[in-house]
Amino acid sequence: MAESRFARRIPLLLGTIHAFVDVICVTAVLRALRTHDMDAAGTYAIVVGYDLIAFAVQLPLGLLVDKVNAPRAASIAGVVLSAMAVLSATGRADVTMGLAGIGNALFHVGAGGVVLANARGRAAPAGLFVAPGSLGLGLGLWLGPRAHIPTWPLLMLAAVSVAGAALVRAPLHPQPPAVEPERGMPARLWLAALLLLLLSATVRGFIESVGCQWCPKATFLMVALPLVGFTARLLGGYASDRLGWVETSVGALLLSAPFIAFNHGSLVPALVGLLLFQMTMPVTLMAVWRVMPRRPATAFGFPCVGLVVGTILSGEAPIRRMLDAPFLLGLVAASATAILLALELIGIRRRQD
Repeated sequence: MAESRFARRIPLLLGTIHAFVDVICVTAVLRALRTHDMDAAGTYAIVVGYDLIAFAVQLPLGLLVDKVNAPRAASIAGVVLSAMAVLSATGRADVTMGLAGIGNALFHVGAGGVVLANARGRAAPAGLFVAPGSLGLGLGLWLGPRAHIPTWPLLMLAAVSVAGAALVRAPLHPQPPAVEPERGMPARLWLAALLLLLLSATVRGFIESVGCQWCPKATFLMVALPLVGFTARLLGGYASDRLGWVETSVGALLLSAPFIAFNHGSLVPALVGLLLFQMTMPVTLMAVWRVMPRRPATAFGFPCVGLVVGTILSGEAPIRRMLDAPFLLGLVAASATAILLALELIGIRRRQD
């Protein structure tokens, strides 16, 4: 009964808070930019700085959270820092950027670590936690530029989030994975599995950044992308547990290839391709955790390094000139191969039943 209760209720609670935190952080950063009426260079620096802090800092913060074994405290502290970012939005933009970025990262590794460590080896709880973040990001992008929306609703969301995170009573020393990795496996193979998963996450960050770049920029796209991200992550977790991690991850990536490579800026095929491609996220998170089951917060933060690298590479002019169908097909194939080999190395094979 307790296992069933965790399987849905706690990931759903923390996933809802995940959406709230993303709304608060993104809105705070955009309000700081609007308040100071920054030029293009300043705006770029603050936005990129926030993204780098919110994602790249997750790995060192995850190491710290695991060391002190305080995931719940980390998630609460992350919400508090996010609320402070809202209050600082009329002050220095760089201070708001730092508070929002660190708060976002700290919440992710704290709450995400709790979910991974207590998911009993299933991908669905990870999908249930990460999926709402896409909706929170989209709502934050919509709220941020609007001056007429007051601050107090964001602070109310923060208060509710702190109360919700404080209710979580997940074990601090969870059971190991339901299917233990092979004991005595050489360290070089574990390192190879991690690097392959990092490669897959890097390609995902790249594809997410360029997947709709030729699509017509309209309000519909701003609404559609968060919905696609939400659906992909939620569906990916449940489908992987039912159909198999290998079958779902590799199959979704291969099915996404023609939509990613040949959409020619057509919105619907591009969105279908992105939906399929992003379905691997829950499995990637759980696979990293299987490599380091005693460091769940670190495991959650590890793939974020790949996302940052992929996003940065997508903006490099020499690489952007290579964005043709064969190049994109090669990236998708590389991602599918990487996740297939990584799952094989950690002992996850195709379903036999």
